[in-house]
Amino acid sequence: AHLKSTGCYLHMPGLPPLCPKPAIKLHTLDFKNGLIAKPSRMRPLRVLLQSGGANISEYVLETASFDAATQSVSLDNVSVCGDVRVSVFEDLGGNFSAFDAMTSATNAIKAKGIVFLFLFHTNFLHLHLAASADCNSHDAVQHEPFVIPVEELDKAHKKVKRGKHAAGSSVV
Repeated sequence: AHLKSTGCYLHMPGLPPLCPKPAIKLHTLDFKNGLIAKPSRMRPLRVLLQSGGANISEYVLETASFDAATQSVSLDNVSVCGDVRVSVFEDLGGNFSAFDAMTSATNAIKAKGIVFLFLFHTNFLHLHLAASADCNSHDAVQHEPFVIPVEELDKAHKKVKRGKHAAGSSVV
């Protein structure tokens, strides 16, 4: 849709224009229908938000550790724009830092303690307001809930058969 709306075509000279990067606010991360199927067998969890930078590496937020049975985690209404990575980690104890684990890994899926992660671009969400803010604005737009089934979560989709995540569960 972006290429069509900007009049781009296959053999046009130069690069197509960049996608807009509307800013959005993230309120909570909700685990639905048994996403964490056996919370009693897991260590506490924490959420890491990253946006921008090389390989989506810029720090936005790392939550405090919370019990794995928790169904909703506050994301403090942080504003993000462009490419965003949301990662959920098991807290490995000591001075564990999800950000350090992620930035020291050669591949995000191999970060120590990673339970699952997903990526999205704020322009691809279905925004329902006529005006939207860009990355430099403090007026982030509101959006509809963004639901991702467990079958589409990196790492988690492989663990449904082993019972770590319930089939049909999701993150919102």
